[in-house]
Amino acid sequence: LTSSEKNYYIDLVQDIRLGSLSLGLNQKLSNVGSFNFNSVGISFGLQYENFEFGLAYNFPFRAQVKTHSPSIFEIFVTFDFSKYRRNQRGLFKHLQTDNY
Repeated sequence: LTSSEKNYYIDLVQDIRLGSLSLGLNQKLSNVGSFNFNSVGISFGLQYENFEFGLAYNFPFRAQVKTHSPSIFEIFVTFDFSKYRRNQRGLFKHLQTDNY
């Protein structure tokens, strides 16, 4: 949630992880004078060792009197070389925490 004066912007993301594969859905909403459902998007990711490779696409909702949201296509690579990677292995790797 981002707020600027009387304007609000909301980004919602749902993500499901199946081993090294991730699938996601995201929505962008705003309240600039009136409530708008700006866009919905999908994402796909594949994790290998310390790297995650992914694709995402955003489908905008456009109307003549409302703000135009752009179509966005993303290709991304993220990496993690943390020395605490031991908690990111095995089952439930996204639910565990370090307790040092």
